[in-house]
Amino acid sequence: MINPSSEKTFTPSELAVFCQSPLAAWWNELDRRKLFKGQKLKQDPLNEILKKDGIRHENKLIKELESQNFKVQKLKGKQDKSDYEECIKAINHGYDFIHQGSFNNGEIRGAVDLLKRVDIPSRLGPFSFIPIECKLASNINIKFIIQALCYCELLIESMGNRPKTFELYLGGGSFEYFNVDKYWAWYQFKKNEYKSFLRNFNPNEEPEDIPGEHSNWTEFITERLKTKRDLILVHNMLKTQRNKLRAKGILSIDQLAAIKPNAKIPGMNPEILERLRKQAEIQIKPRKNKNVPEFILKDQDNSFGLFNLPKPSQGDIWFDLEGVRDFVNGTKLEYLFGVVYLDKNNQLTDFYWWAHTDEGEKLSFEKFVDWVEKRREEFPDLHIYHYANYEKAAVRDLQQKYLTCMTEITEWLTNNLLIDLQPIVENTIILGEESYSLKKVEKLYMNREEDMQSAVESMVAYERWKNSDEPGMPGKLEDGLSPMLEEIRLYNKDDLVSTYKLNQWLLEKKSDLNIEESFSNREDKKEKSQREIDIESSLLLDEIPSQAFNKNQNKSKVTPINPRGWSWETQKVLASLLGFLVREQDVNYWRYFDRIEQSFVNPSSLLKDDEVIAEARLVESSEYIEYSFNPEQPIKLEKDANSSWGLRLYLPKSERNLKVEPFGLDCEKGSIKFKESKRILGKNLAINECLIKVEEAYFTSSIRKSLLEQAKDWVSGVSSISPTIIQLLERDILPELIPVNEKIQKDLTNINKYISDFIFENNEILFAIQGPPGTGKTTLSSKVITDLVQKGYRVAITSNSHKVIDNLLLKIDTIFQDLNINQKIVKCDTREDEIFSNSNVITLPPKKINNYVSVMGATTTKFCSKEFDSTFDLLVVDEAGQYALANLLTIAKHSKSILLVGDTQQLAMPTKASHPNNSGQSCLQFLMNGLEVIPSNKGIFLPISWRMAPTINNVVSELFYQGKLKPNTKNSENKIIWDQAYIEKDKKVYPDSGVMFIPVRHQDCSLKSEEEAEKIKQLIKLLLSSKYKLATDKEKFISEEDILIIAPFNVQVNYLKRKLNKKLKIGTVDNFQGQEALISIFSLTSSSGEDAPRGLDFLLEPNRLNVAISRAKILSIIVGSPSLAKSFCKKSEEVEKLNRLIRLMRTGNS
Repeated sequence: MINPSSEKTFTPSELAVFCQSPLAAWWNELDRRKLFKGQKLKQDPLNEILKKDGIRHENKLIKELESQNFKVQKLKGKQDKSDYEECIKAINHGYDFIHQGSFNNGEIRGAVDLLKRVDIPSRLGPFSFIPIECKLASNINIKFIIQALCYCELLIESMGNRPKTFELYLGGGSFEYFNVDKYWAWYQFKKNEYKSFLRNFNPNEEPEDIPGEHSNWTEFITERLKTKRDLILVHNMLKTQRNKLRAKGILSIDQLAAIKPNAKIPGMNPEILERLRKQAEIQIKPRKNKNVPEFILKDQDNSFGLFNLPKPSQGDIWFDLEGVRDFVNGTKLEYLFGVVYLDKNNQLTDFYWWAHTDEGEKLSFEKFVDWVEKRREEFPDLHIYHYANYEKAAVRDLQQKYLTCMTEITEWLTNNLLIDLQPIVENTIILGEESYSLKKVEKLYMNREEDMQSAVESMVAYERWKNSDEPGMPGKLEDGLSPMLEEIRLYNKDDLVSTYKLNQWLLEKKSDLNIEESFSNREDKKEKSQREIDIESSLLLDEIPSQAFNKNQNKSKVTPINPRGWSWETQKVLASLLGFLVREQDVNYWRYFDRIEQSFVNPSSLLKDDEVIAEARLVESSEYIEYSFNPEQPIKLEKDANSSWGLRLYLPKSERNLKVEPFGLDCEKGSIKFKESKRILGKNLAINECLIKVEEAYFTSSIRKSLLEQAKDWVSGVSSISPTIIQLLERDILPELIPVNEKIQKDLTNINKYISDFIFENNEILFAIQGPPGTGKTTLSSKVITDLVQKGYRVAITSNSHKVIDNLLLKIDTIFQDLNINQKIVKCDTREDEIFSNSNVITLPPKKINNYVSVMGATTTKFCSKEFDSTFDLLVVDEAGQYALANLLTIAKHSKSILLVGDTQQLAMPTKASHPNNSGQSCLQFLMNGLEVIPSNKGIFLPISWRMAPTINNVVSELFYQGKLKPNTKNSENKIIWDQAYIEKDKKVYPDSGVMFIPVRHQDCSLKSEEEAEKIKQLIKLLLSSKYKLATDKEKFISEEDILIIAPFNVQVNYLKRKLNKKLKIGTVDNFQGQEALISIFSLTSSSGEDAPRGLDFLLEPNRLNVAISRAKILSIIVGSPSLAKSFCKKSEEVEKLNRLIRLMRTGNS
């Protein structure tokens, strides 16, 4: 029987748990009703420390507010009747801040950490309040957002209106600010879900246990799964694999171990299934010694496993790090660098570098690197051994965090100096343990005797040391040292010794199997000196005083000018920009080798990597070198494969680098052909392979060289950086632009004249034109350029894309011909392009660009050619939202003024590396600094969309442009005239214009949805039997050319192409930016956020969603699973994306 107490008030925390895990919410509710009969697991000691730190964090803020003479009313927050009354009194009084105010609106009850008075009128008077949630974490968690939104709702009763914003006070003392509208639809959706859950709660219907994060019930549920011998016990078992096995009735590790060898499970690679079966089999095998797990050796028939274990060197180093997060200060600290090595007497010796501050961390990192480099001088063949990826990732992060030791760490990673023993172990043995952690593996060769057994325990110990008065070095207290740190040191030493002994154990196995030496460094040549670009970057960074490195970037302050004539903040950005290209190159290189590693250890993990063709199989019957693969992989290699430069793939097992045959990659069929001869290579090719994209560096070599030459001159003072670049990096405003914007608002017909006059009258300026979809930014750009050429200007054009440059040049040529302007338009390139065959645009190589050229278009690479030496009056950067700030820095010397044209709300610039100080942004993104609409003192916002019907425009404007994008009123007459016979039969409402969401229910769809494809097929049939009308034009039948069909993944695109009429235009969002049609249909494809291969971040990325919706002139249809709205979010950005989707679902739900 359902408990009658199901109707109740709930707390923000309870709703937050439900949003994170309905399973945890079920157990929470059972416990709240005092029906839980189990035993809860003990509280994690780290959580106790964090709880105390949370109180300290909150009190720190209160003291700071009081020190600034704010009136803070402190309440009890106990949520009884008197507390509610005291809170109402405090709100009516209008204190600056109210601490722990209690609320209860009959539905939600809770005590808010802090209320802040703001000057926004409400029922209270000329003021109102917004909630501030104080959280110890340094990153935003959706639990915090849910809680804050609950308090926004609780405030409505007192104030009469909903707060427009809320704030989070996070670890490190930073504030984050949020717009309530960006989360409210999602919040209401989740709250209604939770209320339904409470109404229908039945304590007798225990839900199925699911692996994953379940708030404070995670360990409890994990233990239940283990007790049931669930498949999660099997090492390296993925969620998708578990689901497929369970679908065939295989529910436990024992059942998996019992299946016949080479059995088949639908949707599972047979090799992967056999690997999991063997893993399960060895895990359940009875042990001869209860403390020592069973293991079997894998077949050593490849070049990874023991083949990849280097020959021992007397100089070898075994390395382990200990790290901790300071949640109050919002930082991460690698506080202990530990090594063991063999001394001259062949004795194992340990050594440590300690760091208790950021400055200490940087110094210890540099000392560690210097120590290794000196040891390499004596032992050039040494390697640094570690276990698991933490150490390798940490040195990468430290290198980029402090922009120090850049050359050394890059060279270490490039030359394979760091050897991770974990993948070697995983490719050498099958271990009878559910985990291949060092603590599990070491049972094969040693017994750990220290009390401290895990990294979490070491973190707890370090936190306790921080709260003690003990000294900062390990040892005995009577010697003036710290016993707590000594305990951590001994734990670290145990890990180091274990890593050393594991290395020896593996070497013994290698010797026993008579495996010959095959390991080699990735590069034969070692960089002897620091990279030149890193030197220039370091020189700039070394000039910056330590106090200028302000960690809390949310605090606005006046930044002093330095001796070079710009701010220290700008100098940080400049120093970071110098390394942008090499960081991107480094990460590409590291990813390449990480992929090779994974191809041996866990090839299934590469199935979602769009630059790898995973689990490919040699087609032995083919006359070519041909591999087949599952076409349902999210592969994005076709563009490279069909380009002039071609695509090279590495085959790890075959140890071959092969070039793809032009148009030899067919993702639709799951086939790839290579140019090399099968007759010569065929016998040396592995049957099963992962095909990995080879990262080419030569594309950016000329840009890197040009930037280096300029950087040397800038740093030494030989030449100055372009003033326009300094304007951009300082984010200077142009007050003179405000009256220009005012004129444009009143008179759109002369917009090009106002802009060209402004450029002509002002020298050495940089500003932007933001052009949302359909606002005619290309037409406007061509008119502005024409105006300036007629005034005697020479104009250069650049972009990331040849196509974008070519389109703008052709547009200008058309205007020149119409106006009889006889000026030279040139594409700077070494090859003729047939696209210009019917125009006056000519192609010239860089060395022939001279002062007689009025308009020139060139990619960054051509600007950076040694033969290019020309200066223009204006540089127009088209699609500036995708053009790297570092590239603009490199070519800015070629122009006096710069005009950025683009839209940060459409497709963004992709980057792969982590770039400090916003140096990884596009030039337009940097200028706009997170704003959705360009301010009137930094640029011009094109306010009218000439393309979209008002009903589409208004949705796009509200979701992406703060309501500032207005429709062309003439488009109000644009409409679809539906086939009424079909409509009456279908019994659904179809709007004649606007945005329409059509729900299609399906489950477990990731990259392909047959259900959505079928619905789209039905829609196409209906559309082709219907008509459309544009303004005063006559009614016309809709044709295939009038429809765009868009999907987020190539797999769905290929399936739709097979399913639908060949005349239809079908592609991904990237294919259709800049295009338009009467009707667009966007297939969301994935059943839920969990099913989406790259999560909600990619699927509902606002720029992509904006492009997909705004292609349509009359009707934009979104086809998707309603379950997407129920997706679980981990980040605030994902919540914002779901909020948009939910609003779209409500806009036009058929």
